[in-house]
Amino acid sequence: MNLEKHIVDTLKEWQLKLGSIDQHIKLYYPVDSICDYMEWKKMPETEQEKKVLLHTVKKYLSEQAAYLGNITLNYTDSRMGIEVPAEGCRYVADNVKTPEFLEGFLKILKQQDLEKIKAFFHEYAAERGGTVVEETDMEDMGTVLYFEQEEIDPYVYCIDQDVFGITYHRFARKDYEKLL
Repeated sequence: MNLEKHIVDTLKEWQLKLGSIDQHIKLYYPVDSICDYMEWKKMPETEQEKKVLLHTVKKYLSEQAAYLGNITLNYTDSRMGIEVPAEGCRYVADNVKTPEFLEGFLKILKQQDLEKIKAFFHEYAAERGGTVVEETDMEDMGTVLYFEQEEIDPYVYCIDQDVFGITYHRFARKDYEKLL
């Protein structure tokens, strides 16, 4: 997965959950995730290396994701903020196809029934000749579901159920693996 895809997928997810977004959005990434997306082999340590990473990300986004508009970046010791202007959010809303799986998942999530959510994953995978990896009782992560075949959907969904209902967190696979 690359940074452009993750940004666009996240914007689309928020739009599905919240509706039209007519303002800028700021996404925060751990620097090690940025390094993975940019295929950097090591974390920047010196101020010069941090400046180079910041410049590299800015150049990459201006070339690969120019349709998102003039993205603003900031960098702290452990994370990078990526601010997508309102016109970039509108572009994603108007021009990026809604992921069928994510739309169905969010719809079934509203039913607040973990068994129906699991069934949805398995049915969706079976219709596409795929399989679901299901890890239950993961400490602090709830039930973890993802497709063995990343082309079906490349994310890992950690679904937690408590007295307040069912919530989820979605991670790129490499980011999920870092949590283990």
